[in-house]
Amino acid sequence: MNTERSKHIHLGARLPASFDSWDSLVHLARTAERGLFDFVLVDDGARRREQRSDALTMLAALAAVTDRVGLVGTVDTGATEPFEVARRIATLDHLSDGRVGWHRAGADVRRAGEFLAVARLFWDSWAEDAVLADHDAGRYVDPDRIRAVEHRGPHFDVRGFATLPRPPQRHPVLVQDDDSEDGTAFAAAHADAVITPHAGLEARQRYVADVRTKVAAAGRNPDSVTVFALTKLSPGSPAKVADEMDLHVRSGACDGFLLVPDPTPHGLDEFVDDVVPLLQERGSLRTGYCGHTLRDHLAQPAL
Repeated sequence: MNTERSKHIHLGARLPASFDSWDSLVHLARTAERGLFDFVLVDDGARRREQRSDALTMLAALAAVTDRVGLVGTVDTGATEPFEVARRIATLDHLSDGRVGWHRAGADVRRAGEFLAVARLFWDSWAEDAVLADHDAGRYVDPDRIRAVEHRGPHFDVRGFATLPRPPQRHPVLVQDDDSEDGTAFAAAHADAVITPHAGLEARQRYVADVRTKVAAAGRNPDSVTVFALTKLSPGSPAKVADEMDLHVRSGACDGFLLVPDPTPHGLDEFVDDVVPLLQERGSLRTGYCGHTLRDHLAQPAL
């Protein structure tokens, strides 16, 4: 057994919303939770305009059959409105006790930036102490602790009120995977996690260094963004897979991996049964969740 202490590895799984069976998706999500993954990302093909299930609706159902794993759904900021998305994501964050994130799709980064700003205005519009829940006085909320949202910009003209309390995470986690120049700048300014499609150690190292530099230039802590390397699961010895993961994370090529399993109900089983225990033996992977929210999972420090 390799007893060297190495950096904690973050894990996610990307699941398309086109599985033939709901039971298959449930099994995959529960397997990811058994493997102590940070999150599963349900991708509904928003970029491709495919006729698939709605990702956020599926997250609501997955929240009922999982307890700890984070739940991330794709949102097309080019084809939706911030009030509706903010309301749905806040609802999901409450239903899941703070386990929800959203994965931005949509080509227009400027629209996405304004979309995010408006969504956060709605999430912040209820003060933390706005909910009184005073049954004797018959008062659920203090209306003076809820402010109207007013915004006028090039893409959105909004005035209204959020219809439910501030989400448990305040701002649900934002995941970004657009590695264009504009997309990387957007991620540096706003994202909590980024996904890199780059393959190979050196290419990933260059990408991570670029992201960290831009995060710092945006006035944020360079370590506040978790970088996931997109990786398709393929046959290989568990020890070799664990070695490669350790090498990439120790070498600064990523913080973890977003795994793309085979589209079968048991696409994650072999990894969780065989690779996860090896990573735990090395001290590279958590042996239990240290918090409940998705932000807690992403914030777990390096070992």
